[in-house]
Amino acid sequence: METNMNETTTNRNGPMDINDAARFLRLKKNFIYQLVFRRKLPAYKPGGKKLYFRQCDLEDYAFRNRRETADNILAANTAKA
Repeated sequence: METNMNETTTNRNGPMDINDAARFLRLKKNFIYQLVFRRKLPAYKPGGKKLYFRQCDLEDYAFRNRRETADNILAANTAKA
């Protein structure tokens, strides 16, 4: 039986480790460590060693800096005038 990567990561209720986070964001583990070090991605270290992530934090990171559509920009400008 073939499992889809998105099914295995998005159906998780518990904390995600660095491997899960890298797979979920489709980034290298090294880059995840850099983001945590630069405080751009929240993480938890309950034992002081291993990193854990919440899926909602990873989703917030993935969906930041949204670009508006031309229609939304036009509507916002029309509403201001």
